[in-house]
Amino acid sequence: MEKPVPGLIRSDDEVDATDTSPSGVMRTVNRNWTYASRLVSRDHILSLADQAVVSGTSFLTTILIARFGGAAQLGQYAVGLSLLVSLVAFQDSLILQPYTIQRHSPQGTPAEQAGASFIFSGVFSAGSILLFAIGALGFLQWGDGSEMALVTGAIAGALPFVLMREFARRVAFAHLEVGRALVLDVAVAVLQLSALGWLGLSAHMTAATACAALGAASAVTVAGWLYYTRTEFAIHIQQARTIFKQTWSLGKWLLVGRITVQVQGYATYWITMLIAGSVVTGVYAACMSIVNFANPAIFAISNVVTAKLVLAWKDEGGPGLRQEAIRNTVLIAALMTLFTLAVFFGGERAMQFLYHGQEYEGHGHTLTILALAMFAAALATPASFGLATMGRPRAIVVVTTIGAALSVFLIWLLLAKWGLLGAAYGLLAANVVATAGRWAAFFALIPPESDLTLVTRVLQDFAGNTGYGDCTTTRVGGGEQADVFRIESKRQLPISGEDPTLVVKLYRPGAPLTVEMVEAQFNSLSNLHQAVDGHEVNGWKISAPRPLYVCNSPLALLMTAVPGQYIDACVPQDDVLPSDVLHDGAASAFAAALEQCWSRGQRHGDLGLRNVLFDIEAKTISFIDAGTRESCRTCSEVVRFPSAAASDLAHVLCDVVIDVMDFVGSNARMSREIFVESVLRKIIENIGSQNEKCILLSDIRGCFEEHLVEYLELSSSLKSWIVKHVATNRVRAMLERVESECGSSARPRGYDFQGSVQLR
Repeated sequence: MEKPVPGLIRSDDEVDATDTSPSGVMRTVNRNWTYASRLVSRDHILSLADQAVVSGTSFLTTILIARFGGAAQLGQYAVGLSLLVSLVAFQDSLILQPYTIQRHSPQGTPAEQAGASFIFSGVFSAGSILLFAIGALGFLQWGDGSEMALVTGAIAGALPFVLMREFARRVAFAHLEVGRALVLDVAVAVLQLSALGWLGLSAHMTAATACAALGAASAVTVAGWLYYTRTEFAIHIQQARTIFKQTWSLGKWLLVGRITVQVQGYATYWITMLIAGSVVTGVYAACMSIVNFANPAIFAISNVVTAKLVLAWKDEGGPGLRQEAIRNTVLIAALMTLFTLAVFFGGERAMQFLYHGQEYEGHGHTLTILALAMFAAALATPASFGLATMGRPRAIVVVTTIGAALSVFLIWLLLAKWGLLGAAYGLLAANVVATAGRWAAFFALIPPESDLTLVTRVLQDFAGNTGYGDCTTTRVGGGEQADVFRIESKRQLPISGEDPTLVVKLYRPGAPLTVEMVEAQFNSLSNLHQAVDGHEVNGWKISAPRPLYVCNSPLALLMTAVPGQYIDACVPQDDVLPSDVLHDGAASAFAAALEQCWSRGQRHGDLGLRNVLFDIEAKTISFIDAGTRESCRTCSEVVRFPSAAASDLAHVLCDVVIDVMDFVGSNARMSREIFVESVLRKIIENIGSQNEKCILLSDIRGCFEEHLVEYLELSSSLKSWIVKHVATNRVRAMLERVESECGSSARPRGYDFQGSVQLR
């Protein structure tokens, strides 16, 4: 008898799987029941109930409009609703999914993050209303478009409340408060169906009044929700600008992924209409209406799976994320297996019951293949959400684009050869490939171990078995290549030397880095620490991390902690930093620290305000992330740009001005530009010779030009054009003011700064 694998089953349950005795059967049943109960949580059940309410309300709305308004009104309502549903999907990809994934990030408080997403949704609603208003005016210009103009206007009126209702639902799901979402949707359902019933009985049912009923039900419910949750949102415009960058960096890719999935889903309709005509397309639509009965169950799981994956990633890292994704995949597979069997045995009968006519008969095989195609697509859901949770949405876009292209090719090829059944097989094959691709990307990119486990291993390699047992580890930031963790002793005891707090920069497995590159950063940071750490200028103290250790596996850099926060976080609400801080205090200390570094023949190499931390009250400035030859091509070209001052100052200028998203009314932008300009002025003032001032300013211009070209090489042509003009105008104005105030005329003959930057 083969023994069970230790660790997979508890010792009291280690029995032979072939044991057919009553006690053995009961133990097997208990084990299976325990596993199944772990798959289906209370959140899943409540989410399924919520989705049943939403889908049921949509179905009953369709029946009521058809019954009391007629086919024409139903058609107008369906067209308008399809546009509304698309906007809801776009809002979900651009704003709500990023909020769910990023709400545990250190960028702002939970209330500020929720408030920022609230603002983004409001702006999105305003833009959507404008589009619908333009559409309504367009319909009015047509001879017989008044009815659609009325419907479009009604949707424009209902739009902000529907989008805000969806915002409220998704926020509840993000916090796994599924019961709150259920109450919200039940309230909307009761109000909407009651209003539709009254409209029908009073003979006022039209597509426009149905849209108004939807908007009114959402408005009343959202008003109550806003009052109930008003303390959960903090509206800070300045913080919202900062959070927007984080949201947009993820949301734009999720939106592209959503569009490619929609293209793949609707490709069969378009191709069938082109090749086979409207009759075959209608039969395909009827088949899909049967298959789409699985959507409520899939949507119900999707409503909670993202939040669960985010929590697993936050608490347990890669292993927890993998386990949660597999758990939800097993649940989806179980539900879809039951549904596919139901379609196999009863799909054709359901087709005959709902649709009458010979053209709808004999499609049982097609229904089964389409159900399998939906089965395959549904299995990709946890992998897609897992990739988004890890901050890898580009992988989703790549795979879904390949899947959409393959879907179009196979459907076109097989439809022409074998008809509708061939199209179904083409869709199945494309979905299988797309799902396999998403899971392959997920398993390839997910870390094999928890980040906290890896951080502990780094500390263990550095300090042995002592010094880290009584510490807390907190993720404090990160980018595309690495995550940054702060390790702090709970009792403020030294972890290493005299330091109770350390920082680990943990490089991600997919980052294009080697041990040699990290060692080069270690050396750069060490030189920076020796050059500036501990210096004090006019009461301001300068700090830089002291690198302690490079860990080979996992690849990580361990260093001491430094105080401070980014300059944007120091900006007062609706104000800029005080002038004494910008001009006389921090700017003087910043300039003196840089001059100290340059006097030793060194340069920062990646100088930007994103690599500088400030503590205004304690009067400290901390320089972090010194650059290497690989971090900035221009700063590394010592032969072309021998001046360390020109190189670093041009780099910080480029870092300040290339963000074109904040050029209107941003106090943080004004503070950054004023601060950098003050630093430039201090450095130029410290140069005694007028000729040397001219040379340095000229070198800064030329080096800035090269930095800008390097940045624009990574951007699209439209963005490059915008950045080029905005950035050059900002820098030209700053340098002209510095030249004027320092009494220098530093432009070399024949030099036209405005036209000097050329895209290569």
